[in-house]
Amino acid sequence: FLLDKTNSNSLRVPFVHAVFPEAIFIHLLRNPLDVVQSAYRRWQEPPDFGYIFRKARKFPILDAFGYASRYAKNAIQNLFGYGNKSWGQVYKGMDEDLKTKQLLEVCSIQYVKSVEKAIESLREINKDKIYTIYYEDFVMDPEKCLREIAVFLNLDHKSFSNVDTSIITTKNIGKGARNLSNEEKSVV
Repeated sequence: FLLDKTNSNSLRVPFVHAVFPEAIFIHLLRNPLDVVQSAYRRWQEPPDFGYIFRKARKFPILDAFGYASRYAKNAIQNLFGYGNKSWGQVYKGMDEDLKTKQLLEVCSIQYVKSVEKAIESLREINKDKIYTIYYEDFVMDPEKCLREIAVFLNLDHKSFSNVDTSIITTKNIGKGARNLSNEEKSVV
């Protein structure tokens, strides 16, 4: 098995499917408020070099130069107090949106475009190769969800019985609703 949870790969479904035509896709969806609030926070935080190096170890090498160039450009612009720090998937028209829209709205657009692109791409694949699960369901009852995934994959339902689920927490469920004001929620 190969498991990759890189967010940007949700935008590369056709490529992954071309390289691994027998791949099974587990599509994980999450409450938009939680995702957007997390992205919004990330956009505003100073660079976390530990996080960057951890991500770099797993980052697709062919995308590294473009990503590093964009990151360096944004870091230099931010150092001198102009420009917008970029975080997450970039969509067509994003630079213009960053000039004309609230950051929270841009984060919302990022989320919507990413999910729409993934769903659009997954529609091109045999539905027998796609299993959709919700993050909230998974963290609320990981054992049940793992059993369901095992069944979907035609594995013995005990296949994931040795997985340590004690590290899975529900603390991030509803975080967006808790941390965003009503006005911010209406933007999302």
